[in-house]
Amino acid sequence: MTRILATVFAAVSFLASPAMAQESAPPPAVQLNPQQQEAVRCSAALAIVAGIQNAGGGKKWPPMAKRGKDFFVRVSAQLMDETGMTQEQVAALMKAQAQKLVEDPDFATVVPPCLDLLKASGL
Repeated sequence: MTRILATVFAAVSFLASPAMAQESAPPPAVQLNPQQQEAVRCSAALAIVAGIQNAGGGKKWPPMAKRGKDFFVRVSAQLMDETGMTQEQVAALMKAQAQKLVEDPDFATVVPPCLDLLKASGL
């Protein structure tokens, strides 16, 4: 699980500046609407799936390396546009959500609605 979380953190580190990639910023105190909350949750979930697949598992889900990353980038950019959050804040938010999901024993139940959201996004 540590390897998967490291993969997820690597996936979000490109959003942060080089200094922030080494430090952990606190999640922002921005109030997200329900759609934004779901998009963040699904971005983190799909990044976790990509990490699981990169480690050789997750065969029950469609490949997420490209589509999941594209969704993640799209959601991150949208959050910055809609909320005024910085790249560092979005990265911290995504990392915090990924940490929650990695520790969730029911993680597999989070993925199907996220796959639907991914499909609805056109990716």
